[in-house]
Amino acid sequence: MLNPALASQFDAFTALLEKAGGLLITAPADTDGDSIAANLGLLWCLDRRFPRLRAEVVNVDPCPERYRFLKGWERILTPSRVQGRSFNLGLVMDGDRFRLGAVEPLYLACDRKGLFDHHGSAKTSDYDFAVLSPGCAATAQMIAHLADHWGLQWDADLAAVLYAGIIYDTGSFRYSLTTPETLRIAARLMETGIDFQKIQERVLLDTTYADTLLRGRVVANAQTAADGKLSWSAVPLSLREEPLLKNADSSGIIPELIFIEGVEVAMLFVEKPNGGVKVSFRSRGLVDVAKAAAELTPRGGGHARAAGCTLQGALPEVIERVRGHIAGKIEAARGKSA
Repeated sequence: MLNPALASQFDAFTALLEKAGGLLITAPADTDGDSIAANLGLLWCLDRRFPRLRAEVVNVDPCPERYRFLKGWERILTPSRVQGRSFNLGLVMDGDRFRLGAVEPLYLACDRKGLFDHHGSAKTSDYDFAVLSPGCAATAQMIAHLADHWGLQWDADLAAVLYAGIIYDTGSFRYSLTTPETLRIAARLMETGIDFQKIQERVLLDTTYADTLLRGRVVANAQTAADGKLSWSAVPLSLREEPLLKNADSSGIIPELIFIEGVEVAMLFVEKPNGGVKVSFRSRGLVDVAKAAAELTPRGGGHARAAGCTLQGALPEVIERVRGHIAGKIEAARGKSA
């Protein structure tokens, strides 16, 4: 049974869509499996519930190659594809409005700006309207609930999209945000006849030669602190400039760091070409890394066990600052549990 609070938010969202002339759907830069699934899943629902609504998905980058087996991937546009167009509703999905990059002017130009998300760190006060459900394991799970709320019959196309998003954010149901309801939804998705093994392989397992090389180099340089309870490594720009590694994906590295025996918190530092350092955190539960990320910058956040932020500064300085901050959190948590 749908949570009454979420059902009420869906009703308010539906009322807005009934009056909307155009809807901009977007996600933060560096899109991932859940944000892509949320974008495409909402489009599927809108095509059936509001077929006359002019809705467009506009992200900083085109759909990543990894997700181009999903139905509708080509409908993910970049800002240059919608120049001169306006939308009266803007909706950022699976993340906050402060990381929209080149899409930000389009979003800010909307008459009403909203959020559709499952991150507990989200602040609804930053938006004109919000659909927020921290109890859901993924934003894709929220789309499954929305489809049910609108009385839409799931098909294999929608199921493949939502399954991809859910397994991405739950690590194939390994992470603590997985709930019995998540598994019930996954079972229903599988019952549509999707090739769930293929989806698992494409989303979580397939890797390029360049990805494998990058992962090996970065993991080989991993360091630890706080009596082995903190691990980290970095992806400097100099590494990404090597010919074989230019197009490598660093997203699969941090699981290698958090599951080192004895580690409670893992961090990955990725130096950005335009300045700044993207920091990804994983926790086994001793430290709430969403809170820790928000303490480093107001735009940091995520989940208690998986969060991130972008910080300004030289890579060595950022590493030292964050390492000290998280080591202090670990020490304080150990003191409380002693």
